[in-house]
Parts: sequence; C-alpha cells; structure tokens
Amino acid sequence: MNMDKNIENKDNDNLLQHREEFETVYGIISAHKKRAMNAMHNESLNMLWEVGAYVSDRLKKAAWGDGVVRMLAEYIHTKSPQAKGWSYRTIYKMVQFYETYSSQGFNEIVHHYGMQHYLSKSDQRESSDEKKAIVPIELAQIGNDVIVPIELTQIPNVLFATGWSNHQLIMSRCKTDEQRLFYMLYAGEIAKNSTFYVKILVTTHGVRGAE
Repeated sequence: MNMDKNIENKDNDNLLQHREEFETVYGIISAHKKRAMNAMHNESLNMLWEVGAYVSDRLKKAAWGDGVVRMLAEYIHTKSPQAKGWSYRTIYKMVQFYETYSSQGFNEIVHHYGMQHYLSKSDQRESSDEKKAIVPIELAQIGNDVIVPIELTQIPNVLFATGWSNHQLIMSRCKTDEQRLFYMLYAGEIAKNSTFYVKILVTTHGVRGAE
C-alpha cells in the first residue's frame, strides 16, 4: 500500500516537473487540429461555391433543366452512396449560394461596410482584393483530357465567417443583403457557428425571408 502511494506521489512530482513541457506539446496538437478543421471548413465552402457556379452556368445557358439537376443528384449518390448533402434541393441551394453572394448588390454592401478585407480570426486566406475579381477555373472534365472552363467570381472572404448550415438558414430567412451580411458576421463572431443560436436570432428579430 505504501509502495503504491510512493509511486503515485513520484508520478505526481514528475507531472508537475514536466507540466509546462507537456502543455507545449498539447498546444501544438490543438493548434494543428484547429488549422485542419479550418482548412476543411474553407475547402468545403469553396467546393459548394464552385459546384453552385457550375450548375448556375449550365442552367443560365439553358444547357441544363430541372430534370438534369435531378439526374446529377442521383449520379452523385450512385458514385458516392455514403455522401450526404447532395440532394436535388441542396444542389439548388448551392446555386442560390453562388448567385446570391456573387451578385454585384451583395459585393457593393460588403464594400460599403468595409468587409472586403474581412478575415475571421481562424482564417489565414489572402484578401480577395489581392486576387482577380473574376478568375477562370476548370471544373468539368469530359473523357480523359477535355476540360470545360467557366469564369468563376471569387468567393468573398466574409462567407468564411460561418458554416454551410448557417448559410442555408440565413439565405432562407433574410430578405436583404444587409441582413445576410449581419447574420453571417454575427454567427462567426458571437454564435461560433451555432445554427441553433442563429435560428433564435433570425426568429426573435423578425427576419422572415422566402420560406
């Protein structure tokens, strides 16, 4: 019994002796985990933006119709049966996401409030002003080597303030670009990406968009 207690005391002494070093190691782990999560968050929004842009382009050029979008949703499900969030309705939300926030009206609001340089604390992306407003990207590959490029409006940095769930809620409830900008910033800085909190905010403040 005394031997076990002595061993325990020795372990505690060792822990106290190395606590600062252990905290340093744990800090490294935590920092990289956070960066990985932020990178995944940013890439996810970039992916949704680019898919929305591509489908929007096909719809506007009348190359696709509603039926083709349904077929796309089924095709994605066939290719990745375990993947969630790729329903017919969700793909249209991606189109809405791109068309809403690539619009001249929204970007004018962003500049009006000085949010064109906005970067969330966790985001280390370059300012969109350092990039071209319109950048060509290669989204579709036909066969083995034929690439179909489209022009893609650069995603505004401010969109990285919150996640996709909140963006869907904000788009559905808010009527104006100013409201959308306010709630995505509020979600990022105050609600910490809490969809539940944002839902309470948009409800209690009487924000009612097209349902």
